[in-house]
Amino acid sequence: MMSRTTKVALAVLVLLLIAFPLLVNPYMVQVAITTINYSLLGLAFALSMRVGLPRIDVVAWWGVGGYTTALLMNTGMNFWLAALLAGLVTVILAGFFYSFASRYAGILYLLHVLSFNCAQFNAVFRPGAVFTRCRWHSTGGNYRLF
Repeated sequence: MMSRTTKVALAVLVLLLIAFPLLVNPYMVQVAITTINYSLLGLAFALSMRVGLPRIDVVAWWGVGGYTTALLMNTGMNFWLAALLAGLVTVILAGFFYSFASRYAGILYLLHVLSFNCAQFNAVFRPGAVFTRCRWHSTGGNYRLF
């Protein structure tokens, strides 16, 4: 159970966070939003590494959510509704992809995840070639698709 002091401190913190955009200029709001985004992305990587399941596709799913949000907003949809629907689309796609990969463990899991990453990369940068082969460049591991 939280003490009274902790509750008051949390209430003050929430009020300051709500008032933050009203108290500072838009540049500082943008810096704060970018910092929070990168912090959450780093937290996702740290959490996946701490549980022993390296996830090399976290950024790809963030990209799916962002791209879906942009597409929905281009149709004139409200940002909050577009973000909610983009989150749902991302969860559905991730559930579909990982229903296949979760059957395996260890290196086979990583290979399945890598193949999905290749498909996502091709879908964005080479839309007509989603299921082409993904290769690693022979000198230094730079990611190249042929």
